[in-house]
Parts: sequence; C-alpha cells; structure tokens
Amino acid sequence: MEKKLSSNTACQADLLVDLIDRAARRADDVLRLPSGILIAKRVEDDGLSRIERLELSPQADDQLLALAFRRAGRLDGTDLREDLIQVFESGLSSFTVEAHRRAVMADLPGSGLPLAAAARAVDALIEAENLSCIRDRSAFFRAYADLYADLWCDPRIGAPISVRRIMVTMVTRLHELACGGASLEGR
Repeated sequence: MEKKLSSNTACQADLLVDLIDRAARRADDVLRLPSGILIAKRVEDDGLSRIERLELSPQADDQLLALAFRRAGRLDGTDLREDLIQVFESGLSSFTVEAHRRAVMADLPGSGLPLAAAARAVDALIEAENLSCIRDRSAFFRAYADLYADLWCDPRIGAPISVRRIMVTMVTRLHELACGGASLEGR
C-alpha cells in the first residue's frame, strides 16, 4: 500500500509540474507582447478581465494560468515557472485550507453538489488531453483526482466558491474513471 501511495503522490507531483510548465509558457507568451500584463488585466465588455475569466474555470490549467498572471507583476526578474514551483513547494497554513473547505461546504446541504457541471468539466479535461497516447488511463485519472483533491481548497488559486464546488465534485468523477467506473470507448 505504501508503494502505491508514494506512486500516486509522485504522479500528482509530476502532473502539477507539467501543468505549471504549461501555465508558465502560456503566460510568458502573453507577457512577451508589448502590452502583455495589460492584456491579462484589462477588463473586457463583460466586466471581467482575462485573469478573472480564467478563475471562473474549474480546469486546473486555467487556474494555474490565472495564478501565473497574478504573480507575474511581482517577480522582479524571477523565472515565472520557478516562482510557481516555489509557490507550490511552500507550505500551506492548515487554518487557511480549512477556512476554504468550510466556505465551499457551507451551502452544500441546501444547494447540493454541481454534478452536471463537474461532469462537463471532466469531459472537457478528457477532450483536451490525448488519451490515445496515455498508456495507463487509470493512473492518469487518479493523478488528476489527487490533484483536484488538493487544489479545490487551495488558497493560492483564485477560484470563487462556486468553481471550487465544481472542482471538489470533479474528484469523485475522476476517481470513478480511475476505477473503471465509466466506459471511455472511442476516446
């Protein structure tokens, strides 16, 4: 059991680093433009900035990209990728994590879990990845489930409570897929 647990932890860590790499590259592409950070912060016609729009997505890569944009203005020459890795290597206060958990769970008895939204988000995640190239789909889904189990209550991301509820609900769906709970024929 210990070997499997450490293997899952390693897969989740590798996944997080891969997503950080992607977010840093995507942010750097925008930030290299002459008006780079202004593009991310500019409020559009719908009243939201690109950063705020990303934070409304339950996708981990969008949450990390929003975090990259938010941190980019404070780097003073530090590499964005390295900064994001340091952010996630630094410890978290269990008090702030618990505060996020409580805020997300506070209204669940009345509102219920956003099952349909979580299913759509998992479907979008699957569609964005090329599953035909993934040898061990179960490990893929388990790594994402483990990542979302940590990320939904992580105070470092800027997701609002409604999005965090989708993210926590995604954990169950991803675990079901990891255990073969749904057919992925044709994907």
